[in-house]
Order: sequence, then structure tokens, then C-alpha cells
Amino acid sequence: MIRLVLTKEIGVALVTRGGAMEGAGLVEIARRFGERLAVTVGVFDHDPAILRRWEPGLSAVGDRLDLARQLQEAGAHVTVELGPLVPFVNDEERRLKGLLRRLARTGLKRVSVRWIQDAPGLCDQVGREVARASGRLLDGWFGQPGGKIGPGRRAITADTRRPRMATIRRVADVMSIEVAGCACEDHLHATSCVTGPPVTIKKQLDLFDEVG
Repeated sequence: MIRLVLTKEIGVALVTRGGAMEGAGLVEIARRFGERLAVTVGVFDHDPAILRRWEPGLSAVGDRLDLARQLQEAGAHVTVELGPLVPFVNDEERRLKGLLRRLARTGLKRVSVRWIQDAPGLCDQVGREVARASGRLLDGWFGQPGGKIGPGRRAITADTRRPRMATIRRVADVMSIEVAGCACEDHLHATSCVTGPPVTIKKQLDLFDEVG
């Protein structure tokens, strides 16, 4: 289906947390249609102990970064998504620095950041599948003043996110890694949309250029 859509000169954007083995076919597609293909490769952390608790059964981080590298070399627009970030789990400064260094060593050039957002039953699920204390902690973060973002929707507050985003941007800048972001995730520093290949904006839509 992806190949068929791309042959119609329609851009395709997708998100994966798979590795190089699962993505071999996608790399082949990228070699032919790279300019119209945008792939976001999600990475939660690079600590095996954390991954066993929060992402059991998914591809190893090294395999995911290898897939991202292969896709980038094949010509696709590749973004490595850090997250979803969870306070006191995978947002520590040393963890973020270590992960960014690993991306730089792999040759990857673009990252985005996604913070965890509440969903019906999410805290209970975390309590069951990760740890009861983790579920309670997450509920506490969502309950902070400023965490409500809409009817029934809660998120990590901007005050909590801001220092970590500053760290990510500072370290990424040193390593020549672009930090991409949409206004929905980073109102102060939105740069470009990370959900699809670059597009030409018509003049009458210039009002939305800063939104991403």
C-alpha cells in the first residue's frame, strides 16, 4: 500500500518503533521514493532495564537507530522521536545527554520530543504493567496546576517540560542535531512539522507557517 501511494506522487509519513530487520522492506522503498517518505522512529530510552519495564517485547534501541540510519542514508526524511518522556523515568539530564550522544555517533541529524499525555485508564495501566508507584506518580504529575489541556485531557506542565527541553536543545546544538517540533508540543520553540515530508506552503496559508 505504501509503495502504491508513493507511485502516485503522494507523500507518506509513518511512525515505527521497529528495528532494522522489520524495516528492511521500508529501506528498499526509501531508496526509490525517499523524497516523499517521512519516517519517525520512536525511542523511549537506551537503558535496557527501563525498556524491559516500559517497552517489553519491542526492538532494541540499537536496532531502531540502525533502521533510522539506513532510512536516512536511503534518502528518507528521518526524525528520531525521544519519548514519550515521563518525569523521573526517562527525562533525567544524564539519560537525555547519553541518548543524544548515541544518536550523534550513529549519524542521525534530527530529533523531536514527545511528552506523555493522559488517556482514559492510562495511569491504571501503568500501575498494573509497570509498577503501582509509577502509576500513582504519573497521576500526580498530570494533576499539577496547569496540567489540564482540555476537557478530560491532562499533560505534563510547561514548567516541568521547559528545563528538559532547554537541555535537549543545548546538547543537540553542540552535536549539530536539529530539534524539530510542532506548536502542539512546544509552543515557545516550534520549528517545523515532524509529521510529514517538506511541503510547499501557498501564499494564502502563510498565516500558519509558525504553527508547523
